Amino acid sequence: MRIRPTPARLRVLEAIVQLGRSRVKCADISSHLALSGAPLPAATIYCVAKEMAQAGLLMRDREDGGLTVYSLAAGI
Repeated sequence: MRIRPTPARLRVLEAIVQLGRSRVKCADISSHLALSGAPLPAATIYCVAKEMAQAGLLMRDREDGGLTVYSLAAGI
């Protein structure tokens, strides 16, 4: 599946890379973007992360508490 590199998708991907963690929650991405002065609505972040996982750019997993976490896919 190919997805277009929209500004929102690029900002979410950049935030994940800048956070430098192996597992990132959407709330972490939201906080990072807000602090960087480029906030996105929470719904947009969740939608973009889900789309990127479906496209193979991110890996989606669940923590013990049921929260969804994302990490960069191998080779990205």
